[in-house]
Amino acid sequence: MMKKNVLLIGSSSLIGQAVLKNKKHKFTAPTSEKLDLSNRESIDTFDYKGYDCLIIVAGAGGRHGKTFGFKDKEVDLDYIANTVDVNCRGITMLLKKYLTQNPKGHVATIGSISVLEMKTKHAVYASTKVYLDRLIDLLANLYPETNFSKINPASVSSRFRPHNAKLISPDEVAKCVWTAIENNIKRIDIMDKTGQFH
Repeated sequence: MMKKNVLLIGSSSLIGQAVLKNKKHKFTAPTSEKLDLSNRESIDTFDYKGYDCLIIVAGAGGRHGKTFGFKDKEVDLDYIANTVDVNCRGITMLLKKYLTQNPKGHVATIGSISVLEMKTKHAVYASTKVYLDRLIDLLANLYPETNFSKINPASVSSRFRPHNAKLISPDEVAKCVWTAIENNIKRIDIMDKTGQFH
C-alpha cells in the first residue's frame, strides 16, 4: 500500500495510540485543543486539505471511566449531551468538512459491535454508534469515489478495563483498521471474545 497522509481523530485513546504504531504512513493527530468535536467553530476552522485517509475512533461517552445505564436512578444530563453532541453532531460536521475537501480516498470509523448486538444497558452511547454506522452507509452512496470502512469491535480493553482474555486488545482493533484500509473492506465486526474477526 502506498504511503497515506492520515488524519486521525481520537488519537489519545488506546485504539488511537495503536493505530499510530503503523510507521508506513504520515499522521496528523490533533488533540481536542486543536480540533474539538464539541465545538462548532473548532470543527469549521480546522484545515482538512491534503489528506487521503480519515480514521475516526468514535469513543465519546465511553471514555474516562464514565458509564450511564438508561435505567440508572441518577441521570447525568451533561454526560448524555456530550455523548450525543460529539458522536453525532460533531462527527457529522467533521465528515461534511472533510469530504468537501477530500472527496476521494478512504474513511475508516471505529464504532462498536452494539450496532448489531442490541444487548447493552448503555442505550445512549450505543445509539450514537448506530447513528454513525448508518451515516457511513448513506455517505458511501453519496461519495462513490471514497472508500468507507467500518470496524465494530465488542468490548475493548482500556485504561479503565485492563486487558484480559475476554477483552479485545487495541492492537487487534488497529490491525483490523489497516486490514480494512489496505483491502477496501467495507465492514469488519470483531465479534468474539478472543478478538477474532469474521
